[in-house]
Amino acid sequence: MDHYNVVAQNLANSDTGGFRKQLVYERNQQIASVTDTTRGALQTTGNPLDLSVEGNGYFALQTPQGIKFTRYGQFLLNEKKQLINSSGFPVIGEKGVITVTGRDFEINEKGQVLSDGQLVDTLAVRDPRDVREIIPAGDGMVTFQPANVTDPNANRILRGQLESSNVNMLQEMTSSIEILREFQITQKLLQINQGMEQKCASDMGRTV
Repeated sequence: MDHYNVVAQNLANSDTGGFRKQLVYERNQQIASVTDTTRGALQTTGNPLDLSVEGNGYFALQTPQGIKFTRYGQFLLNEKKQLINSSGFPVIGEKGVITVTGRDFEINEKGQVLSDGQLVDTLAVRDPRDVREIIPAGDGMVTFQPANVTDPNANRILRGQLESSNVNMLQEMTSSIEILREFQITQKLLQINQGMEQKCASDMGRTV
């Protein structure tokens, strides 16, 4: 992915909850990108099913393409009493898809799901094994290989708060302008060089 496409993707997701922008770097003379793990600003909603993670972990979701991860914890219950995200994907706990059978339930800061005071499951919050392996998967979701061992105290669940995108629009727009300017300069230099080569070839033809 070239530099401009990375910046364009960042700009397109500036309002995508939990999205983390891609940073560009050079590897083996090729442009590569890595996820910026800086946490986005927190938006207070007061809704107990709006969750965010204090730590490096991600919520796990069951999608038709397999398990994906997200930092955006805007959850609700469907008609089957399953905990799902705003796109309808079930939220995964340590026992599988989280289903609440009782009348009253809550999720505490440890990620434990309590129904009528009884422990039903615990949110499967996973840390990436290596941040360089985080791959954007669309709609604020990512895929990665989870760490083999996750410290149960490494992540804390914050209720009534949602994480925003960590994209700085002004910064990304400035970057896109600079990239386009550099491209235009490069194109101009190529045209000048091509013109000089054609002139040299023409002059040599006259002297033969």
